Amino acid sequence: MESILSAVKGMLGTSESEGRVQGESRSQSESDTPDESQKSLRERLTERTEIERRKAEGVKALRKELKEARSEMDQLRSEIGQVSEEVRETREAQEDLSDGVRMIAATIEEVLTEERLAQIEKAEDMAEELSFRQMILVLMMGVVIGALSSLLTELLL
Repeated sequence: MESILSAVKGMLGTSESEGRVQGESRSQSESDTPDESQKSLRERLTERTEIERRKAEGVKALRKELKEARSEMDQLRSEIGQVSEEVRETREAQEDLSDGVRMIAATIEEVLTEERLAQIEKAEDMAEELSFRQMILVLMMGVVIGALSSLLTELLL
């Protein structure tokens, strides 16, 4: 009987707490009949086997969940990469647009400046031909035109 208990104990690979339980059952089984002792051992062996089976199922389920989580993580990384690329392209397009707006503003300012210079030269030529009173009137018109040009420039920019 003692050899059967030690063989089963070796098969189960018991821990310290299980050893105490088996020690208790050993003292209990000594008072039991050999058939009852074997039944008890079989029940414990069946329970132990069931526990191991459940552990294996749990490990299998955890591995499956881990695999799915890794797959989802890889998919998210891919999506993040795509979004990052789109953001980079959007920034480049925005910079190109800003450069275009700056070039248009510079061109408008240059054209307006040239127009102002042409108007001033024209006014000077006309002033030489006109009398003093007319010259004052023309200069005032030039100031008004200049002010309007400035306003127009500010509005366009």
